[in-house]
Amino acid sequence: MQCAVNTGSGLDLQPMQPGGACAGVVLVEASDVPPNPFYLTNEQGVLVSTAVGTVWLIGWGIRRVIQALNVDGSD
Repeated sequence: MQCAVNTGSGLDLQPMQPGGACAGVVLVEASDVPPNPFYLTNEQGVLVSTAVGTVWLIGWGIRRVIQALNVDGSD
């Protein structure tokens, strides 16, 4: 991270320690920011959607089994 301070004749870039104070604007580098958790590759998207579909299908199956075992007709 760097601190950009206006000196009147231009900007002065000063190295900054994490958590340190800055009298100007903090410039953040891409390596300082964690990656976006919602940016997925195609393979990762397929894995997530398959997992969600599998959990839904298991829940639907369990509900159908419970309905089939409910012989007295009450919910």
